[in-house]
Amino acid sequence: NLSGPFIHLVVDATSDLETLQNFWPIDTLTKLKGKLKINSEVEGLLSDLKDQTFSNKVKLNLDANVTNLEAQFKGDENIFAVENCSVTAKDREVEVKDLKLKRGSSDIVLNGKLPGIFNYLSDKTTPLIITGTLFSNYIKLEDFMMKYNSSKDKTAPLIPKNIQFKLNAAILKFSYDKFEAESVTGEIEIKDQKAIVSDMKLNTMQGDAEIDAYADNSGSKLDVVLQSKLKNININTMFAKLNNFGQNTLQEKNIKGLATATVEFSGSWSNALESDLNSVRSNINLNIDIYN
Repeated sequence: NLSGPFIHLVVDATSDLETLQNFWPIDTLTKLKGKLKINSEVEGLLSDLKDQTFSNKVKLNLDANVTNLEAQFKGDENIFAVENCSVTAKDREVEVKDLKLKRGSSDIVLNGKLPGIFNYLSDKTTPLIITGTLFSNYIKLEDFMMKYNSSKDKTAPLIPKNIQFKLNAAILKFSYDKFEAESVTGEIEIKDQKAIVSDMKLNTMQGDAEIDAYADNSGSKLDVVLQSKLKNININTMFAKLNNFGQNTLQEKNIKGLATATVEFSGSWSNALESDLNSVRSNINLNIDIYN
């Protein structure tokens, strides 16, 4: 049928991704570079291959290895860089092995599965689902907060609506704003713009901490609830890095020592990360060993 040809294509090739992007653009990307080695089988109408590559109208199975990839999404200032990644796709499910990702000063090694990834690539309203394991030498959370040149909208959600993932994580160093932690382990789950951190253990502020946290960004703000057990924490450092828990009665300049504590904390932030001080609630059972 020359007016609507059906294509059955078997590919065993090595390709330059920038050349491929110029020839067959992915409309969600403004930049794509790297090397791709691929063994693939594709079936579908030519019109669907051009316009709906990742839809269920096209059959796509592949084994691929990507090296030195750089990708930039439309509206995003920063670049995702992938040193190496092995990808297998079959029955519309993708398995990723040894994905070594860098963004800003952060690095991640990810092994996992992405069921329904083709649906997401063809329709951004469908959820992007990720399950697996994550290792990182360093994660700076700000590196993964999207910044947009084209919009000054500060009401955009911090947790995207259509991201779902569940990962067992091991992070050697983590930072967000003034907070820093090391040897972080735990389970992280995100669904329906809600994030749950379970059984997280970490070294921070010269001591140890166990944390369970819940964050809800499904409304027009970010609501956070946190429960923590702290041991031998430098109390001066803790108050400084946590902005004195949103109160002025007792501040870091007035206190020093090592703390063992249980902490219950809740508060709200706007999507521009502006704190609502009236929302902050905290209950702390605190024992401090004072030192001079």
